[in-house]
Amino acid sequence: MRRLEEDNSIRITFEKLDSIYGLLYKGLNDKYLIVINSNLSPEKQLETIWHESKHLYSHDMEEGDMEVIEKEAVEFSKYALEYSPEVLSECRNAW
Repeated sequence: MRRLEEDNSIRITFEKLDSIYGLLYKGLNDKYLIVINSNLSPEKQLETIWHESKHLYSHDMEEGDMEVIEKEAVEFSKYALEYSPEVLSECRNAW
């Protein structure tokens, strides 16, 4: 993810959103934007970043069974937080 940010292929932004945790958008220029709900707790923001990252790396905006795609992203984001809890404490003050 860092490499994508450094070469401006992706941008992560935090915005006040009413009804969603986050989203991944692919522009016509093949660059990505991840929007994360700034109203969420830091833990949920990090989980949402992992969720959207899974979409980017594994699904790359492909068509398919949305139920399966979402389930994979949810499972991955929860696993990522469980696997490395120290990441959460490191990121708590990052925003």
